[in-house]
Amino acid sequence: LHSFPTRRSSDLHIASFVTRAAVTNMAEMELGELALTQSADPGVKSFARQMIKDHTATNEKLKIVAADQKIALPGTVDEEHRTLKQQLSILEGSAFDAQYMKAMVKGHDAAIGFFETASQSPKLPAALKEFAAQTLPVLMEHRDAAHSLLGKPAG
Repeated sequence: LHSFPTRRSSDLHIASFVTRAAVTNMAEMELGELALTQSADPGVKSFARQMIKDHTATNEKLKIVAADQKIALPGTVDEEHRTLKQQLSILEGSAFDAQYMKAMVKGHDAAIGFFETASQSPKLPAALKEFAAQTLPVLMEHRDAAHSLLGKPAG
């Protein structure tokens, strides 16, 4: 069994947190837009609209906090999310829905762990820790909804 090293909270730096949070928000918005065109399921489309709405709002909050820290947000998603979007873009209907929802479960599970770490990191300024803590309940709601749509319990 391979285990991946976990990041200690003290390893988390301001710029890396802001960049990863921004990339995650942008990816959720882009994938949500894709889901609106590729999905045939009203529940998945509703989830996608919520992703767009919530992650747009979260990114606006992040822009303010990042500006206070004099950190510029990235303008595009990273290679991992570009690849995921490309892979999903060739699917449609139920095939799209299954893969999109799997990606949403995986992504939100990872984001929750990352934001929990950030909310307690001694290296992050109070404003970023507060942003992370305030974002966690929304991420958890998204995770629970994604698990529900995928048909497996959250946690």
